[in-house]
Amino acid sequence: MKRNLTWHRKDYREDRFRDGLILALVHSGVCVCAQAESGEYLFVANMHKPWHFDQDTDPVDTEIFGEDLGQKLKLAKSRVMESRETEEFEVHLPDSGFYQIIIDFVASPYGAPLILTMIKDISEERHREQVLKNLLRELSHRSKNLLAIVLSLASQTARGHSDLGGFLKIFRGRIFSLSASQDLVTDMSWSGAGFHDLVENQVKKYFPEDDSRIKVKGADPVLTPNAATHVGLALHELIVNLASRDAQNEGAVSAVIDCWVLPNEAGIDETHITWRESADSGAVQPEFTNVFSEPMLQRIIPTSVSGSAEIEVDGGTVSYSLVFPSAENRHS
Repeated sequence: MKRNLTWHRKDYREDRFRDGLILALVHSGVCVCAQAESGEYLFVANMHKPWHFDQDTDPVDTEIFGEDLGQKLKLAKSRVMESRETEEFEVHLPDSGFYQIIIDFVASPYGAPLILTMIKDISEERHREQVLKNLLRELSHRSKNLLAIVLSLASQTARGHSDLGGFLKIFRGRIFSLSASQDLVTDMSWSGAGFHDLVENQVKKYFPEDDSRIKVKGADPVLTPNAATHVGLALHELIVNLASRDAQNEGAVSAVIDCWVLPNEAGIDETHITWRESADSGAVQPEFTNVFSEPMLQRIIPTSVSGSAEIEVDGGTVSYSLVFPSAENRHS
């Protein structure tokens, strides 16, 4: 069944709005080629840059598109002429991008039928699809890592608590730490988290009205998602121990956190994080009574970021240092 694809006033010549239609094609990014049943080119508009032809001679498929694609187009157009069915496929040019090609049969009520070839640059669409696939793969990877960390936290926490109430209290705090760090990572499109933001997020849960009790200074590097997650857990353990000791000493305990980045002897940048906790004279002496805190701080955290750590308790002072290669974590 023949159908009109356009309409215009009978007293208005088609060539008067031809340039306007061509401009619309240019803005749409679509190239249109019209050919007679014989294959003779009748019209070409908005040809894409990868292809070109001498406008002083009649164009030919193989001359415009090259031998391989030209032959593929000729065969596809022959099938469309016979079947009257639309054909569609994509072409990938390594140096130019992706193109969608649609070949259609038009039974014009004004004359002989035409073969229309429409070519659209879909490189941006394919790029967005690839970005989305990469993001989904990254999300899957991060989710599996987080689940593994949660499982490890549950197992380790359970070892130090024989009652459910005690386990839930400690476990929920550690899950909050993971969640707070993950929020920062997500806010930065999974590129990492700023160190100072990480400290602030962990501190405000236990000292919401007095953030001066724990001061942070020094550099503010962006830690990768892996480093942010595990440094956040280390800060959580230190802050919980400080809060417990602080409650026993009526606000006499404080801490300073410092951070800097320096190259090591091999020229590799390393992130150094130190925690120094002190208390007024006469305060209850510090001790890590939680069976999970010391292994977490001295073994699990540094191993997870390919670094090293030390804890030192001297009188009323608790010192903790964590060092890890910045370059290694950039790829985590």
